[in-house]
Amino acid sequence: MQAQLWTFLITPVVGGLIGWVTNILAIKMIFHPREPIRIPLTPWKIHGLLPKRKAELARSVGKTVSQELLPMDQLLEQFDYASYKKDIIRTVLSHVDHRLTNTLPKFIPANLRHILREFVSDLIGKEANQLLDKALGKIKEKVVEEVDIETIVEDQILSLDIVRLEGLVIGIAKNELRHIEVLGAVLGFVIGILQAALMIVLA
Repeated sequence: MQAQLWTFLITPVVGGLIGWVTNILAIKMIFHPREPIRIPLTPWKIHGLLPKRKAELARSVGKTVSQELLPMDQLLEQFDYASYKKDIIRTVLSHVDHRLTNTLPKFIPANLRHILREFVSDLIGKEANQLLDKALGKIKEKVVEEVDIETIVEDQILSLDIVRLEGLVIGIAKNELRHIEVLGAVLGFVIGILQAALMIVLA
C-alpha cells in the first residue's frame, strides 16, 4: 500500500519535471545550436531551427509584408499628393516672386513690376499644377516598379545577427514561451497521475 502511495506521488512529479525540461529543450533548440553540430558516428546534424531556416524565414516575412501587410500601391494611396503638390507650387511661386523682385530693372514702375509678378506667378501656378500631376503620376509608377518591399524586408532580416534576431523573438514572445514551459510541466504532471493510477489499478 505504501509503495502504491509513493508511486502515485512520485510519478506525477517526475512526469511534470520531464514535461517541463522537454519543453525547455524544445524552445532552446529553436535558437541553438547556432552552428550545425554533427552527432558522432551518425550522418545527422543538430542545428537550431531559426539559424537553419533564417533565409527561408526572411523570404516568407518579406513576401507576406509586401503582398498582404504593405502592398506598395496601397501604401502610396495613403500619401496626400494634393497637399504635397500645393506645398511644391507654393515654394516655387515664392522663389520665382523673390527672383523677379530682385532682378526686374528698377526703372520699371512699381505698379508694372507688380503686374508682371502677378502674371508670371499666375502662369506658373497653372502650368505647374498640370506638370506636377504628370510628374507625380510618373513618380508613383516608378516607385511601384522599382521599390521592392519584399527584398528590403528580406535583406534587413538577413542582415540581423542571429543573436539579435533571437533577442527580438524572445522579447516579443517571452510570456508565450514561458507558458509553453509551464504547460509542458502541467501536461507531464497530469499524464503522470493517469499513469500512476493505471499502474495501481493493474497491480
